[in-house]
Amino acid sequence: MANRSGTQFISPRALSSRRMYLVGLICTMGVGTAEKADDICALPLEQGLCAGGPQRWYYDMKLGVCREFHYSGCGGNANNFETPQSCQRACGEKKTPSRPSNKPPVIVPKSLMCTLPLDRGPCAGGPQRWYFDIKRGSCREFAYSGCGGNANNFISFKACKKVCY
Repeated sequence: MANRSGTQFISPRALSSRRMYLVGLICTMGVGTAEKADDICALPLEQGLCAGGPQRWYYDMKLGVCREFHYSGCGGNANNFETPQSCQRACGEKKTPSRPSNKPPVIVPKSLMCTLPLDRGPCAGGPQRWYFDIKRGSCREFAYSGCGGNANNFISFKACKKVCY
């Protein structure tokens, strides 16, 4: 479309349609499958490009555990699993990220997460979770916001106890 001076412009409605087309194209393209499992597990958390999607799981290479996150619904990367079990199957109990062979491994013990302070996260409304209270020496229930927070965040008392006791 052109205005009186001949300058090309795109109306907001057309721009919105093009944006939605591009987002749809990105969403249908998906992520590559050529990545090896070790590389997938080392990828950083990417929530994606869209708005409003399901809860998913990614492998946190620094902490060596699968963690829940809010997936936007499209985009992101291959470190994105529908269940904690599928994340665990793909990534297992890896404790060291992929690294150049000339650098020493960085090992983060699982027990480190148990020393982190309670962090409910920045969102509003989420599930009940468990954290390890270092001062009391026990797992305690808390109201998780649904996103963010830190690794001292467990789905159940049993999971908290397994890692922190």
